[in-house]
Amino acid sequence: EDNQWYRATVISVISEKVALVGYIDYGNIEMLQLNRLRPIVQKLMELPMQAMNCTLAGVKPISGIWPAEATFAMKQLVQNKVVAIKVTDKKTNTFVVEITDESVTPSINISKYLLELGYA
Repeated sequence: EDNQWYRATVISVISEKVALVGYIDYGNIEMLQLNRLRPIVQKLMELPMQAMNCTLAGVKPISGIWPAEATFAMKQLVQNKVVAIKVTDKKTNTFVVEITDESVTPSINISKYLLELGYA
């Protein structure tokens, strides 16, 4: 859409023309037309991926998967903001983190906020 190239990995091929890709420097996923994908130059793979798998410390979704409302609430709190992230543990390839919005007083702990809203 923005005529830029991004490093991605193909997660799965959805059809003859569409693949699900994960952007390794941002962490988001998207379905793309296969004709929009290109092989990457090996030199560009020398830089480690910038996105890291994380999970929130102390909370789990009640239903086993975060509902869209919880995801929306979290995005509202953290998207396009500088937040404090504290790694509390590491499990396999995932960091367990506490996220705090310190731009407001009092600061908002995202895990506690999701608990207060009844999502966790």
